[in-house]
Formats: sequence, structure tokens, C-alpha cells
Amino acid sequence: MSSALKKSSRGRPQTLDRNHVLKVAMENYWTRGSSAVSINEICKLAEVSKPGLYREFGNEDAFKKVVLTHYEEVNLLYVYEMLENEKSLKEVISLIIDYFSQDRKKLELPYGCMHNDMCMLRDNLGPLAKEKTDNISNKIFNLFEELFKKAKAKGELNFNISATEATIYVRLQIISVMHLQKDGADRETCQRFLRLAFSVLYS
Repeated sequence: MSSALKKSSRGRPQTLDRNHVLKVAMENYWTRGSSAVSINEICKLAEVSKPGLYREFGNEDAFKKVVLTHYEEVNLLYVYEMLENEKSLKEVISLIIDYFSQDRKKLELPYGCMHNDMCMLRDNLGPLAKEKTDNISNKIFNLFEELFKKAKAKGELNFNISATEATIYVRLQIISVMHLQKDGADRETCQRFLRLAFSVLYS
């Protein structure tokens, strides 16, 4: 009887550790790029079956959307909070500089930004992952633009720069400092670079 029970249990789907799978996928997409890591490799690294992963998340497109949502919750919610507070422009910029100049090596964080990587490759994404990528991009853009509109109204933003121009400019500087970090620049160098770059924003 016991052997019969063991036999029947083999066919039951094993419980999948959702958080573990998302962590493995996020780390590998972030470090190596989402287009460079196959679903088969994610399954191997997370020690789950492909049918089990698809049962839990749907297809590869749906899976990438969930991984990107996980990345947003782990890494971008603090950015949203920074941009939504009522501090002065200089105070918010100071928070941005501090956050984006973190010592990635010391914190054991991958270099770059998984969301930005997926933006660069959005034409290769499925509709669900593409929509999620665009939603995050739009949210970040709108939060920055609103920050600069308020700063403009309070006389804090350089009157020669529009809120939209400031938003595009800041995004480019953040991407640049990520490249500096990847090239080995230390925290102090990154902070100096961002302070210099953002100094043109103030009135």
C-alpha cells in the first residue's frame, strides 16, 4: 500500500517556490540582459520544470512581465517615493544622487537597470512585457515631469529649462552614471559627476 501511494505521488506537480523563481530570474535578467537568458536556463538555475513554471506564470511573455513587476517592487518603489514627496528640488536631487551613486559592489547589486535594458530591447518583447515596460517608463517620466513643473512654479528650476527638457536630461545623466559604475567608477566619482550634471537645473 505504501509503495502504491509513493507511485501515485510521482505524478503530482511539485510545489513551485514563486519568490525563489522570481529572484533567480530577476538577478539573471538584470546581470546578463533579459534577451540573453532563456526560459530553459531560468528553469535550470531555479531548479524547476518548464511545465511547472508555465503552470505558475503562463507563457514566457507573461513570465517576463511578472519578473519586471517584481523588479519594480524591489527597486523602483523607493524612486517613486522620492519623486512624490514635497521636498524642495535641491533636496530631491540630493536623494537621487545618493540613490543612484550607491556602491553596487559593496551592496552586492548588479550594475545597470533591468528596466532600462528591457526598454532598449522592447521590440523583442511580447505584448505583456512590452506594456509593463512602457507603463514603468511613463510613470517615471510623469513623476519627474511633475516634480520639475512644481519646481518651476516655485522658482526652483532654471527658467531656461522646461519640465520636459529637465526630465529627459536627468534620465540621460542617470543612465550615464550607471555606465560609469560599470566601468569601475567609485561612489565619490559618481556623486561628483551627478552634482555637476544636475547643477544646471537650479535657478
